[in-house]
Amino acid sequence: MPAVSKIQQLPSEVKAWLDSKLVANAFGNYDELTEQLNGKLAAHELELTVSRSGLGIYGKTLKDRIEKIRSSTAAAKLLNETMDDEGDALGMANVALAQDLIFQLMNQYDADDPDQKINVKEITMLFRALGNISRASLPQKQWAKKVREELARKTAEAISEIQAEAGLSDMQFERVRAKFLGIKIDG
Repeated sequence: MPAVSKIQQLPSEVKAWLDSKLVANAFGNYDELTEQLNGKLAAHELELTVSRSGLGIYGKTLKDRIEKIRSSTAAAKLLNETMDDEGDALGMANVALAQDLIFQLMNQYDADDPDQKINVKEITMLFRALGNISRASLPQKQWAKKVREELARKTAEAISEIQAEAGLSDMQFERVRAKFLGIKIDG
């Protein structure tokens, strides 16, 4: 099992400072930032130092993660601006994606592996997130059902108007209605 990164061992306030400095420095100036970080660690009386290469690896990972988020956000904005998403397909896709990711995380735990410690807090957070996602998808499903029902009602009204305007018999009306709704009828 690989060793835990020194940066992952930093106190949360030092890590938050580091992240903000990396972004402010446009992920550059690693020599000076390494010196500042090690000075902060010494001030906190931590027996921990971070190398320039370790900081560079962490900085690249953080930069890549931020770029992925920016790219995803830009794509979502573009989709929302260019798509008429009345069915909330994008929202439902996001819920499905989140459910899939949580499922993958839950499956990473191997109960047969004695070296793997199951973190109860992480599992609790995963199940809570899954519950939140499920609750978020329920209004979407209810809304989609309401839209389908409204569409069926308006379709029935439109077909009835057509029958009245065209003077169709009940049999002709049923054939038009079935054809329109994609229902196969005998005869």
